[in-house]
Amino acid sequence: MIGAATMSAAMTAGSAAAQPQVTPAVPVVQVTAGQAHTCGLGGNGRAYCWGSGYYGQLGNGGTTDRLTPVMVSAPAAGVTFTQLIAGTDHTCGLGSDSKTYCWGSGGSGQLGDGSTSSRSTPVAVSAPAAGVTFTQLAAGYGHTCGLGSDSKAYCWGRGGAGQLGDGGATNRLTPVAVNAPAAGVTFTQLTARSDQTCGLGSDNKAYCWGSGGSGQLGDGNTIDRSSPVAVDTPAAGVTFTQLTGGRFHTCGLGSDSRAYCWGSAGGADGPSPVAVNAPAAGVTFTRLTAGDLHTCGLGSDSKAYCWGSGGSGQLGDGNTIDRSSPVAVDAPAAGVTFIQLTAGTDHTCGVGSDNKAYCWGLLNTGQLGTGGSTDRSSPVAVSAPAAGVTFTQLTAGRFFTCGLGSNGKAYCWGRGGGVNGSTPVVVDAPTPGVTYTRLAAGGYHVCGLGSDSKAYCWGGGNHGQLGDGGTAGWSDPVAVDAPAAGVTFTQLTAGEEHSCGLGSDSKAYCWGSGGSGQLGDGGTTDRSSPVAVDAPAAGVTFTQLAAAGERHTCGLGSDGKAYCWGSGRYGQLGDGSVTDRLSPVAVNAPATGVTFTELAAAGYHHTCGQGSDGKAYCWGSASSGRLGDGGTTDRLSPVAVNAPATGVTFTEVIAGSDHTCGLGSDTVAYCWGKGASGQLGDGVDLYLPAPVAVSPFPSMPAGPQPPTGVTAAAGDQQVVVSWTAPANLGDGTLTGFTAAASPGGQTCTGIATTCTITGLANGTAYTVTVTTGTTAGTSAASDPSAPVTPQGVPQPPTGVPAAPGERLITVIWTPPLQIDESLVR
Repeated sequence: MIGAATMSAAMTAGSAAAQPQVTPAVPVVQVTAGQAHTCGLGGNGRAYCWGSGYYGQLGNGGTTDRLTPVMVSAPAAGVTFTQLIAGTDHTCGLGSDSKTYCWGSGGSGQLGDGSTSSRSTPVAVSAPAAGVTFTQLAAGYGHTCGLGSDSKAYCWGRGGAGQLGDGGATNRLTPVAVNAPAAGVTFTQLTARSDQTCGLGSDNKAYCWGSGGSGQLGDGNTIDRSSPVAVDTPAAGVTFTQLTGGRFHTCGLGSDSRAYCWGSAGGADGPSPVAVNAPAAGVTFTRLTAGDLHTCGLGSDSKAYCWGSGGSGQLGDGNTIDRSSPVAVDAPAAGVTFIQLTAGTDHTCGVGSDNKAYCWGLLNTGQLGTGGSTDRSSPVAVSAPAAGVTFTQLTAGRFFTCGLGSNGKAYCWGRGGGVNGSTPVVVDAPTPGVTYTRLAAGGYHVCGLGSDSKAYCWGGGNHGQLGDGGTAGWSDPVAVDAPAAGVTFTQLTAGEEHSCGLGSDSKAYCWGSGGSGQLGDGGTTDRSSPVAVDAPAAGVTFTQLAAAGERHTCGLGSDGKAYCWGSGRYGQLGDGSVTDRLSPVAVNAPATGVTFTELAAAGYHHTCGQGSDGKAYCWGSASSGRLGDGGTTDRLSPVAVNAPATGVTFTEVIAGSDHTCGLGSDTVAYCWGKGASGQLGDGVDLYLPAPVAVSPFPSMPAGPQPPTGVTAAAGDQQVVVSWTAPANLGDGTLTGFTAAASPGGQTCTGIATTCTITGLANGTAYTVTVTTGTTAGTSAASDPSAPVTPQGVPQPPTGVPAAPGERLITVIWTPPLQIDESLVR
């Protein structure tokens, strides 16, 4: 995988190097954070790290910072990881071979291999004692700790503040035992950061030791401790289920599924625990990890969230800014692709293959639809417009976005288009019973094609761009005047302050601002009702229109040529000149024998089109690299956009104000041009003159298969169920099996491949099915077992004396108090 910083640098230099192929989806099952780096454990058992790599703490064999995840080198052939922990500048992991491995800075012995050398790939930690392995790890600034298979805690590395817990202040290059926290109490979980260590005791109390100057030990004091001391209770009745520590703070997961932090920074401010804000509505935490000045948690929605300092990319969201509340981390790989794109002034949106809308870029007016107020440099999901409603098409204005719902209704968010909000709101129906089939957004207005073949517009109307004969703005749709008797609209497009439509008579009509000739009727007058665009050439009609930018419009002719009109100051009309045109002029051919198959909604000062050779072509202003040819020189005629990847062509191209995006034949989205607000979606904020792949979307992991070979053995009011575990658990890890009896629905659960269903009726025939539960979901039910009927088992007789006789004995007994008469023989 090529890091985002490296890729961006190459593109900034105009390189045409092929982009990497998108890898299969890898779900995140655990996250851990260091001072300026973060790591995640994938569902495939591989480790991924991002952020600072100066000491080799990313584990990929290099020392380069990364803004998006890179894979850690395997510790040994065939060995994967089961748990990760990150120290300030080093990382450690439990291997599938029961060994512990560490990498990164080793100057204080924190790698545990008996040396003080730094490592850029994993090395094995020395065993703590004969026959003892580690079951859990914790790492600090210059020290590491592990929970042994003997339930003892061991630490190694820097010990000057007492953080090794052995009562001393000496560095250790191999593991030493930590003092017991209290009589009879052992540790069930450990965490370490900076110069302090904490552990969860078998009495459900939290204990900390080491540096305490910022209150990070949680005992209400600010003094160092060389042996464990108890942390204050976070809230009435709440105990801790998991702990994690930062440089000057510590956090714990409460029994109420809330996160609590104490100390200084990372969401904490004081020597006793305080509650952290929820990552999202209805989402709680299932796991926490803390860096020096930031903290991360795994949410109940299986997403990773981080907050705090982000200066080196350690929050994993593709940015280098601080966060005061949790934000989602980019997935290391994904499986959701784009099926449609649209671009606004400084933001981009797309419909995913999961029919959800995703947006990224500038978020100053709510135009990303997330309900928040932070720019994004990687795609984020738009809030659902309504229960069960997905998006089928998107269109973006200057500072707003609109989407066509699967229910035929229009939804808008941001500022403009008749709305002012950060999540989708429904647009009123134009008339009872009429839905929308297509939407087009201008600078501050929107037009929609109704199911009755009429056009409707709403939003700003100061130049007549709503087409209703006036110049008033409307927050509800108004009908556009008919372009001619008996003529309806078949397609719409919208510019900054004007709109155009393709009539059922194959003529083009425009209305709104006309000062630069963008209405194409030979004049420069604003029009508040549709006027016919002059014919581009004798016998040529229009098959598609593209109107955007401030003052120009383009159309695709029935002869396969592109025609443009309006302002030509930057060459955006493509006729080889910088002259304004009041009527359509032919765009120069992009290449010999190549015609246009589609035109992009034109940018403010540039235009793009899809060639019959599968290439994308752009012309006009090249500022910010928006033409995609690797340079920044204005072009008066079409130039080919650099190929996004080897063998990849474009199937769709769209243009924003200062950037352009295209959908590749590999179903990957690519963008180029201005990226200062993250609108290129590649995880960085650079200006790129050639296409770069948009960061992949998160996807749902594959679910497990059901168990096989289900059998049930009858007992008294119960059945014992056995099965064979499925060969494929999908992308999740096993959480347990559930066996269910029918009729009745009684169940039993467990991790083992057998359990007993109780509470059944004797004499009733039951069948049993079993499902597999994993972190990725629950499987379908297995094939049912053969019918099985529980039966009462008779009790043995009592008081049986034996009377001896010649060759015989006489036996006398007392019948049992309970007997199932159906079984009497």
